[in-house]
Amino acid sequence: MGARGWRAERLLESVREELSNLLEYEVNDPRIAFAIITDVRLSPDLHTVLVYVRLPGDENENKDSLKALKAAQGFIRYELGQRLGLKHVPNVDFHLDLSEKSGQLLDDLLRREQAGQE
Repeated sequence: MGARGWRAERLLESVREELSNLLEYEVNDPRIAFAIITDVRLSPDLHTVLVYVRLPGDENENKDSLKALKAAQGFIRYELGQRLGLKHVPNVDFHLDLSEKSGQLLDDLLRREQAGQE
């Protein structure tokens, strides 16, 4: 891994840690009180941090929580810049992590297939 890759990985780990602290202690919105950061990725152009979150609740509650996260993006970006001392602060873009739901659907399909073969 080159120096750029190493720095990007270090940046992502710092961003993940600070985001967790911000969501837990600084962003006082009950809609995102139980948000769990599952993955943080850097866009290829290095201008955006893609943050994947898992949220408890049904689809409508998740949409409201995602709206609350998006509404807090400016505050979060500012705080990341201050806390990490970044000259150029990447945009923060939140996405729902649907990997668990996808895994459950795959498990259900496999069980049905196995039940059909027996």
